[in-house]
Amino acid sequence: MEELEIRHGGPLEFRRDLRQVGGVAMPYGALAVFRNDTRREMFLPGSLVPAPAVRLSVMHEGEPLLSSGVVLADSDERLSMHAVLPETRQAEDVIAMIVEGLLSGLSVEFRAMDEEQRGNVRVVRRALLEGVGIVDVPAYPGATVEVRNRGRRKLWL
Repeated sequence: MEELEIRHGGPLEFRRDLRQVGGVAMPYGALAVFRNDTRREMFLPGSLVPAPAVRLSVMHEGEPLLSSGVVLADSDERLSMHAVLPETRQAEDVIAMIVEGLLSGLSVEFRAMDEEQRGNVRVVRRALLEGVGIVDVPAYPGATVEVRNRGRRKLWL
């Protein structure tokens, strides 16, 4: 089987009152820039095919926050995700880190199944999506986090 890879995606939105987290897991057509590297990467629209149960994790480490219940929406522009965080100590820690700005984006865990090289750009045409992670530094442009309270006033961006 192909190697499991991790790529940081797009903006994350968090509703503290409803324990909801969501946003853009992968902005299709955007170029990822890898630190200290000249390589680039891009996912084509519809390239991420969800596994039967897509898990939600933090920094792609340890036990997942959710092993099912991640809701995905695919369009020509992006793959979006939404989940309700459980009432666990781990989820409470994640909420605190989002509020403090320590976690600021989403990232995908995938296994590439079909790809091509266009100059220094790796173009992923098809990949198995196994997980989405809440991460500190996203690689794709515009990856930020919003935290809102009940009145939907922006607390941090």
